Amino acid sequence: LAGTLTFPLKEGKYPAIVFAPGAGPQDRNYQGLFACLAEHLAKSGFVSLRFDKRGVGTSGGEPSSSASPDEVEDLEAAIQFLSGQSIVNPAAIILIGHAKGAINAMHAAAKNDNIKGLVMMAPSVYPTPDIEARKEELQKIAKRAKWTDDYLDLVMRTVQETQYRVTGSADDWTYILGKKCFLGDMRYDITDKPYDGSISTGLPILILQGKDPDDLTADGAASLDKIIADAGNTRHTLTYY
Repeated sequence: LAGTLTFPLKEGKYPAIVFAPGAGPQDRNYQGLFACLAEHLAKSGFVSLRFDKRGVGTSGGEPSSSASPDEVEDLEAAIQFLSGQSIVNPAAIILIGHAKGAINAMHAAAKNDNIKGLVMMAPSVYPTPDIEARKEELQKIAKRAKWTDDYLDLVMRTVQETQYRVTGSADDWTYILGKKCFLGDMRYDITDKPYDGSISTGLPILILQGKDPDDLTADGAASLDKIIADAGNTRHTLTYY
């Protein structure tokens, strides 16, 4: 992995931040968001590390065949690198993740006692593996988006077919709706329980979520906030903007 370390001008040991990017072929600047935050944080007394994802920018690896556990592993490698820098207080590291990166950061934080805080920006909540609960989600979306009954029926049949193809295949690749898909990551999201054991009960967690009355992502943030509470974490806050 290749990345950029940003730090204050004055010498000393500082608290530090690792950025966790969302899904897709994202570089270290993350469309400018992480670069902007890194500059601001350096002026506020924080070291930060942001990196190119596998196969993006100057990082090696194959991006098309990496699954969520691989992204968590890369994030852990970034944490390890940051912890070894002379300007970093290794016992004061915070993770900031966006979208799917927020979920990956939650997994990484649960494995490392040196992580002292987690900021989840617009977290992407994994789809529920229960098909009946998934149908309820789709019905909410249909009502809000004013889908026709025929279109809702088509979407539901497509979701069921996709779930059947993913869970019923032992191969890593297949074609779904004419597109070649890597099943390793899809299988992880659909069949596993991605939150089991992945929530640190004592870690301060801040969820930041933009709220649009026509968008269901805010519902996902609220669901995740409840999942964190149900796991026994009492140090979490959901903030809408």
